[in-house]
Amino acid sequence: MPRCFWSRSLPGDVKLHVAALTVLVPDYDEAIAHYCGDLGFDLIEDSDLGSGKRWVLVAPKGSSETRLLLARAVRQEQTAQIGNQTGGGACS
Repeated sequence: MPRCFWSRSLPGDVKLHVAALTVLVPDYDEAIAHYCGDLGFDLIEDSDLGSGKRWVLVAPKGSSETRLLLARAVRQEQTAQIGNQTGGGACS
């Protein structure tokens, strides 16, 4: 079986972390208000990508690594998954 580069051992001083998780939202501004207003997250970035798309990153206050990428659902199948990010797994 072929070996991929992911299976190589890493040096002991390498720190791994997940930089961002995508969360589907119905509206960028409402999501920013919820995460930053209600939950106290910091707005890290809000950049216009054109065509109604934005790159919106929020993070728990004081976090230096973890980010949430807020992605606006545009297709019907995406909208149906809002609030079901785990796909019916651990949190359902």
